[in-house]
Amino acid sequence: MDKVQGTYSATLFESTSNGFKVCRFKENKVNEKSLTITGYFPPLEPDPLYELEGDYIEHPRFGMQFSVHSIRKLLPQDRDMVIRFLSGPLFPGIGEKLATEIIDVYGDDILVKLKADPMMPLHLKRLTPKKKEALILGLTQNGDLDEAIEFFTLHGLSIRTIMKIEKIYGSKALQLIQDNPYRMIDDIDGIGFKSADKLAVSMGYEKDHPLRLQAILVSLVMQLCMSSGDTYITEAALFNAVQGTYTFNETDFEETLNTVVFDGRLSREDTRIYHHSQYMSEVFIAEFFKYFPLSHLNPIDPKEVSEALVAIQNHLNIQYDTIQTESIQTFFSQDVSLITGGPGTGKTTIVLGIIELIRFFSPGSSVLLCAPTGRAAKRLKEITQVDAQTIHSALKWDLETNTFGCNQEDPLAYDILILDEFSMVDNWLMANLLKASASIKKILFIGDKDQLPSVSPGFVIRDFLDSRFFATTELQHIYRQKEGSEVIEVAQAMNHGSFNTTNFNKDVKFYHSSPSQVKTYIIQLIANALDKGYTLNDIQVLVPQYDFTLTNSLVTNFHLPKTSLMIMYSTGTSDLLKK
Repeated sequence: MDKVQGTYSATLFESTSNGFKVCRFKENKVNEKSLTITGYFPPLEPDPLYELEGDYIEHPRFGMQFSVHSIRKLLPQDRDMVIRFLSGPLFPGIGEKLATEIIDVYGDDILVKLKADPMMPLHLKRLTPKKKEALILGLTQNGDLDEAIEFFTLHGLSIRTIMKIEKIYGSKALQLIQDNPYRMIDDIDGIGFKSADKLAVSMGYEKDHPLRLQAILVSLVMQLCMSSGDTYITEAALFNAVQGTYTFNETDFEETLNTVVFDGRLSREDTRIYHHSQYMSEVFIAEFFKYFPLSHLNPIDPKEVSEALVAIQNHLNIQYDTIQTESIQTFFSQDVSLITGGPGTGKTTIVLGIIELIRFFSPGSSVLLCAPTGRAAKRLKEITQVDAQTIHSALKWDLETNTFGCNQEDPLAYDILILDEFSMVDNWLMANLLKASASIKKILFIGDKDQLPSVSPGFVIRDFLDSRFFATTELQHIYRQKEGSEVIEVAQAMNHGSFNTTNFNKDVKFYHSSPSQVKTYIIQLIANALDKGYTLNDIQVLVPQYDFTLTNSLVTNFHLPKTSLMIMYSTGTSDLLKK
């Protein structure tokens, strides 16, 4: 890494979402060369001297820049720079003449001396008590933050992480983390056990320190739940996992577990151990629906719904089947309802009809359409012609702190909530959505119970279905897929546990191969498809994990763009997969 010293000139850009900055910086050299610096750093002042550590990078549009990894405020010791520094706005009332007099009497290193000993006697006639107070105040201004930055940088933390720490802990950051570096795991999003442990070890914490053992248990519970998808782990499984990774004797394990349960960082029910975030989420979800809704929408006669639905079907040129019609009636008769069904069963088309009926019967009611992903929200909007948002966007998610602007204190201002792609919603996100839904009067959940569960712990759609607490409609008839399609047959066979590759030979074909042959097969299949006249836009390659060897081969052979994060393999055209 390179180091540069200089002073701050101006801020060219600052992101309000994550604090990323682009600034002008004047190097501390004879020619005072101007430099563009980028990165995450605290508010800079025009007078102090800074030392930056980082790398020079060539931006394709803006040219040479200096990417900052760490920053440190320096006290100038060169005579001219000290005079200029003391004459600046940080030291009101000092001025150039008095600054020169101070240096003449006490030396060029006067700033270093005063920083080390603010009570150092200064016997100058023109240096009144008020001016001396301004001198000391200017030197110690933002001292806590500067000290914290220097300390954390010394122990290997990035400047962005330091800014997160300062945002959460403020002026007490250094003291709090010196007392317990592992507290960052719970308090600061993006800092896990490894990062906190690295800092703790650097600070001299022993491997058997009680705070470290507690952090291991809390982090391991969450790690195991993320791996399994469950919201809890048994005590026996946790003990076995600890033995496999760390050195815990049975006594240490019991004492440490009791401590973190008592502190509320883990929750225990019988032999089940929950991370506190998962436990509180489950409890809140159950409590929410116990009392939901706090107020109701005006009821609508089912006969009137049926009559209006006939007119809407004629207007939209849609024909709902019996089960779809029942799901729409259920929505208007129940406070909470759930629609589940596979791809192409008409779930979103049902939403279109519901929206039209809401406009007809309750034109003053506000509706929030949302989904877990941007793609799902976009598709929902395209079909219903109603604005749809991601859950995170609707809740005003803060990326840096992983918190939501909409919550119990500031709830969503809607009457009706319609949540699509419900199977992707995890336990914690569901709880946070409901925390902001005190004003909601009616909820519709839509999802495919046979889809893979959410990435984070909890399979909420399955739990809701198993509870039999909500009015549920299950759609089975496929409308979007051609009758007789083997794609649907494969999905149904998978769901029923009767999958056999020999049963499919039309628009789905399976190639049995060793791992070493997979790349060869895929490249040959794509080559055959291109020979038949298909373009690269007709082809997708789905892979279960990032395979850079395969990706590079496809880039080399077919000039696929390197910007593709994942190449997906499937096609809506049946004979691509035929020999």
